[in-house]
Amino acid sequence: MTTIAFIGVGRMGSRMALRLLDAGHVVHVFDPNTSATAELAEKGAVVETSAKAAAAPAMFVLSSLP
Repeated sequence: MTTIAFIGVGRMGSRMALRLLDAGHVVHVFDPNTSATAELAEKGAVVETSAKAAAAPAMFVLSSLP
């Protein structure tokens, strides 16, 4: 399992983060819009309070930003 941070989990980013979760990775997510992280939390993502906190344990950091 790889630990991955995903910053920005809106319409596009959430779908990519879900695929990473489905593949068995540990995914730490951050989005300033907390409702964007709710579905991912239900699927097993670790919701963080900042981009820095999400990136700290990660081997890879991905982002999907406007």
